[in-house]
Amino acid sequence: MAESRVDSDRTISASAPSRDHAIPRALELTKRMVRWGSASRTAEEYQFSSRLHALLGEIDDGLLERGLFPVPDDPWQRSVSWAFMRGEGTSTVILMSHFDTVGTKDYGALQQYALDPDTLRTQMQAVASQFDPGTQAHLASDDWLFGRGAADMKSGIAAHLVVLERLCRRVRSGSPLPGNVLFLCTPDEECESAGILAAVELLARMKQERNIKFIGAINNDYFAPRYEGDESKRVYTGTVGKLLAGLYVRGVETHAGEPYDGCDADLLLAEIVQAVSMRAELADADGDEVAPPPVMLKATDFKETYDVQVPFDAYGYVNFLTFTLSPEDVCDLLLAVVHDALSHSVARVHGERIRWHERAGIAAPPDSAVPVTLAYEDLLRTARTCSGAEAVDHALAVTNRSLQKNDADARLRSAHIVRRLWDLSGLTGPAAVVYYSPPFYPQVSGDTSSGFVAAVDQAARAHGANVLRRYPYMSDASYLSAQPIDHLAALKSNMPLWRDEPDVTGYSLPLERIRELNVDVANIGVWGHGAHTREERVNIPYSCGEVPAIIYDAVLLALDADA
Repeated sequence: MAESRVDSDRTISASAPSRDHAIPRALELTKRMVRWGSASRTAEEYQFSSRLHALLGEIDDGLLERGLFPVPDDPWQRSVSWAFMRGEGTSTVILMSHFDTVGTKDYGALQQYALDPDTLRTQMQAVASQFDPGTQAHLASDDWLFGRGAADMKSGIAAHLVVLERLCRRVRSGSPLPGNVLFLCTPDEECESAGILAAVELLARMKQERNIKFIGAINNDYFAPRYEGDESKRVYTGTVGKLLAGLYVRGVETHAGEPYDGCDADLLLAEIVQAVSMRAELADADGDEVAPPPVMLKATDFKETYDVQVPFDAYGYVNFLTFTLSPEDVCDLLLAVVHDALSHSVARVHGERIRWHERAGIAAPPDSAVPVTLAYEDLLRTARTCSGAEAVDHALAVTNRSLQKNDADARLRSAHIVRRLWDLSGLTGPAAVVYYSPPFYPQVSGDTSSGFVAAVDQAARAHGANVLRRYPYMSDASYLSAQPIDHLAALKSNMPLWRDEPDVTGYSLPLERIRELNVDVANIGVWGHGAHTREERVNIPYSCGEVPAIIYDAVLLALDADA
């Protein structure tokens, strides 16, 4: 039945634009939106939702209800832009995307052209020797569009808009839509996903007020080559999860002139970075699909001024992507790896200590350093036993509020809370504490028995795209499925900022709303290279032509299957 829907639709919609005819429209929309800069947490990001709202008005053909939904308590006053197209029945497919981008400083001397795709390409061609051969080849081809947000993800938004336009033409031509479509475009995906977390509430309200059911969501974040020369086109029926694991490292204070009398926390942290960051064996996997490896995003000590004291504590955080591993699994894995790294570092330094004493003709004292590695929940328990639960809770609250008043972000606040907790624990270094910081992205695996997943699979394969289980980059789609959120005990107990209820001093997720929605998700994304770099570009024929066609067919197949 689903197959006949696609075939019959192509017959009924013979007057609709072909993929080739859709390319100029999608390209024009992409260029227009790239020119509307929307770097995260800037005035431009705030303005973009209103511009997009007006753009939706150009294409709605009187068939779209549209609006702006404010992100609650947002210091940047941003909004979610949405448009709802009513068809027959209650089944509804969500077309989701995000409009914020990273900044443009990475363009260097080309920064002034970063939001002007045509001029940028000309300027890049003039200095083409600065770029790798792949980028040079794409600069010489008319198939690629350069610019900040071209791939991540203004071209994705354009693809959804082209689908909406085509659906409007279909209905106007007399072919009813066998369900509903909701266009949803959010801010803040590049930071902490405040936009989609606000949209979860919007979706819950729409579900109740319009008496509809969401059967699936189609995200269209970009995908990139997996290896040199890879040109395979990929669609995903799930998405990777993310844990931001914090590492607090405690050494032993000493004067720089007597380094062996203490323990350098920077040295310990460096050993941990070596053991954790980009280690292929630590990458999560599900069958033949392997997640990117963990990567350290920050590693530093707490010293703010110059002195000759050896750094005695430091911290860092590691981006850990998950396909199957739970927060408890990742915590246990890191505890083991970090303990081995600490033990190796302490043993190596003791060996250097013996060699130095031999050179100096001094008898070396025996090594008494025994490294300790523990999870945040264990440190909290120890501190409460040592200093009293009330005193500990008060001290941590004061630390958090003080840092928040000084606009410290959630990662820095988390590190300082762990640092304060260590001081109240009575423990001594060398040691390391594993904890979690915001944000958290749940992993989602497509349900192969789902009609929505089957529809996406059928549409993708009909257009020659490969279908994989999990999109390998962080995605707002993580927050629409309830699959993994009942296994968060280790996350909650090891995240200093976790709150079960919304609280401006902490971090929470609308878990009950997510459970109520619990929709399948897919990523039918544009094909790009170099996202978050000055080489960012998107392939025009596939992204502006093929992607809208796949999404269009997937929407109709899914709605028809659920009718």
